Amino acid sequence: MNILKHLSRREKIIFYITISIIAINLGYSFIFRPLLEKYKQLNQEVLAKRITLEKAQRLISQKDIIEREYNKLSSSFKLTGSAEEQMAKVLSQIESTATKESITISNMRPQPIQDKKFYKRFVVELKCEADINRLFKFFYELENPASLLKIESLKLNPKAAQSSIFEASILISKLAIP
Repeated sequence: MNILKHLSRREKIIFYITISIIAINLGYSFIFRPLLEKYKQLNQEVLAKRITLEKAQRLISQKDIIEREYNKLSSSFKLTGSAEEQMAKVLSQIESTATKESITISNMRPQPIQDKKFYKRFVVELKCEADINRLFKFFYELENPASLLKIESLKLNPKAAQSSIFEASILISKLAIP
């Protein structure tokens, strides 16, 4: 501290003020700001956890309703009988819907049953013809949630030029849980 003895009173004050400013800046940069950032990060994590907890509490409060719906829907997807019997049911369901809507089926071919890890997928390739209104009503009936059928692909072509009759090639599928 020999250097300070040679400084005037004014220079000492400026020196101490400079050292204080540097110390405050270092304290802010290396202590206060990292703590503030960590505090903000922890607050965001707490907020995210609270939101997750609230969602979980809502689900727990609706547990009975969810279980009833799950049991009702899972029974619809359950495979009853053998896979071949289920395919026959799918074919008859498609045929009865087509008959009800006055659709002429020209070809209905079941595809091989796809046996996946947790479910079986039944696919039917269907070629049919009718006027456009009946076809769309048929599509609507097939996609009805009660039937659990899904139209995966659809190709429509007019049977003849200037004709109101259309030919449709449809790929229909249904999932079932074994």
